Amino acid sequence: MQINAVSTKATTFGHKPSREELEQFAAADDRELKYVARQVASAQVNDKKHAAINNALWYSLPIASGLASIVRNPKVVGRIPKLKLFATNAAIIGGTLAVVDGTFAAARSLNKHSDSVKEFNQEHPVISTLATMGAAVGVLFLADKGVSKLYEKYGKQAIKFLKDKKVDK
Repeated sequence: MQINAVSTKATTFGHKPSREELEQFAAADDRELKYVARQVASAQVNDKKHAAINNALWYSLPIASGLASIVRNPKVVGRIPKLKLFATNAAIIGGTLAVVDGTFAAARSLNKHSDSVKEFNQEHPVISTLATMGAAVGVLFLADKGVSKLYEKYGKQAIKFLKDKKVDK
């Protein structure tokens, strides 16, 4: 490892290094230098930037899905049908991600507020993760049934209401 990969600045040591510390640093072997280099690099990670990139990637998935559906179906002609296809697929992917995220957020909240659940999660992390994933899949199946039931019950009324409220004047 090159010695210039780790600096002798005060940020590396947490304080202004003494001559003895610098001599000890210069005499360090590769293993110790790699360890110090990893510690310095991990301390310099910009978490806000990485969170912003992560959010941008997740939020762009429904848009990419909608665009892919338009490209995948070249027989669809016209702006309105293409827009409908885009919105439908984007809503499906966005809804799926929202349901899964909501399930994991509920699990985190339950873990935060319940000592027995927190203890179980610490003792059995794999089982609790699999249970949360199973709950997310179950919620997705139930959400599909629930949305179709809601549409059967209130869909025609909502469409009629929107048509009646249309402002033509």
